[in-house]
Amino acid sequence: MLTAVARMLLWPFARICIPDARIDPRKDAGVIIAANHRSLLDIFVGLVAFRRWRVRPGVLIRGDYFDHRLLGPVLRAIGGIPAGRGYGAQAMTSAREVLRAGGVLVLAPEGRITHGGERTDGIADLKPGVGRLSAELGSPILLVGLSNSDRVWPLGARLPRLPRPFCQRPTVRLRTEWLVMPEGSDPAEILVSVSRGLSQLLQER
Repeated sequence: MLTAVARMLLWPFARICIPDARIDPRKDAGVIIAANHRSLLDIFVGLVAFRRWRVRPGVLIRGDYFDHRLLGPVLRAIGGIPAGRGYGAQAMTSAREVLRAGGVLVLAPEGRITHGGERTDGIADLKPGVGRLSAELGSPILLVGLSNSDRVWPLGARLPRLPRPFCQRPTVRLRTEWLVMPEGSDPAEILVSVSRGLSQLLQER
């Protein structure tokens, strides 16, 4: 139901291009999906992607979004886990629980929506959580580079932008790549590889 609503909401604003991805979580380690984050639109694009990939993930999302009258119930319905300032320790505990149960965990390693001035090669500085979780549990990481969502719903805008003319709707595109680090990799090394991988995905044409 939520996926159908997300598709309907997205259709007037953008074309959505999502590749196939086979996601088989490991027992006791799960799978981490790590994506860049440029817009509130990413949440709705994610709903469509998760349905296509046949996963029901836990999603780390900034805690104050859950207080929003309309967005909060949606976030809870999709398995949102409050994260960010004031939620750090509990968010990491919940993330470990998802992965140890063989589940799928979605996070934005940048930690928040970023703007162009913060990004080097398309990516802002990453928070250390993704490196720690993958190193600790051996979780493989599906990197997701998401482009053009900020053209549709820019940072600071109350609502998405309707394209004029309609036939020139932007294409919001996801690109994916698996990152499997050697056993015993240092969390900092994983973080560098995540940053490099996301940057490369965003530069593809």
